[in-house]
Amino acid sequence: MIQGPSDKETAVVFEDDDIQVVHRDAGGGDLLVVTFSSLGMFGPGFASQADGSTYWGRGFLEKAGLSAVGFVAKAPHWFMTPGMADATRAVCDTTKRYRKAVAYGSSMGAFAALKFGRSSGCAVAVACGPQATLDNKRLPVPDLRYQQHYRAGLHRGMRIEARDVCQTAYVIFDPHCAEDRVHAAEIARAAPEVRCIEAYFAGHECVRIFGGTRPATELITAAADEDMAHLRALTDALRRSSPARALELALAALQRRPVLADSIFTAFEGRLDTGQRLRFERIRTAAGRGRAPAAQPPG
Repeated sequence: MIQGPSDKETAVVFEDDDIQVVHRDAGGGDLLVVTFSSLGMFGPGFASQADGSTYWGRGFLEKAGLSAVGFVAKAPHWFMTPGMADATRAVCDTTKRYRKAVAYGSSMGAFAALKFGRSSGCAVAVACGPQATLDNKRLPVPDLRYQQHYRAGLHRGMRIEARDVCQTAYVIFDPHCAEDRVHAAEIARAAPEVRCIEAYFAGHECVRIFGGTRPATELITAAADEDMAHLRALTDALRRSSPARALELALAALQRRPVLADSIFTAFEGRLDTGQRLRFERIRTAAGRGRAPAAQPPG
């Protein structure tokens, strides 16, 4: 274990070969956000970004002036590592200094927020697009998306159980994403106290609809207040105006109404990031469809 400051504001509170955990005290306030990194945080070739100060959600948390603990995975192992028990015990020494701690993550990090939030001293968890497991034998319908990362020694029998989950836990997911719908159902079956919030046509990366300091902060504070009605209203309002929703609608229209798909994509293309644009182009190419010709102006 390593202790001590790694920069002006951030301290490494635990580290081993698999994970790094950092703490940033914003000073003042009584809310702590405990984040778990996602696959998107890795560099090329799944290079670790564990540098003593980087953690998932850092941008909005620092701008919002919120204190944070960040669990940073050094490999795509879904935090199912031998050192997590020691890591969560170390984090509890930090979380007990705050009135309330909220666990937060997306996809791999969402699984960890549900699996390890409670043992890290969190009262509430917010999980966007979580997996219930990487062990397809525990799913009624196999999910092939992450099987390249499955390791029998780490992930056989892996699952979220009721005793893992925070006193209050929210799962935000897109029911139109078939795999995520299966995972959400399995999580709710294992832990019936989990509250599911549907983010229709927000895609697997539904966390994107909360992009930006204000939406993300509102998400966290509503969760900390355990305000389900606010969370539902916020999710619905943000998804309706999100370019992520437009992308999912375009993809849904691609097979039967390709001209409409191109029209939606073109209208929102400037608000999509490079990865989202490439995803649309890749799926369109795989479907054997080129971009429809642009409509000619009248006259």
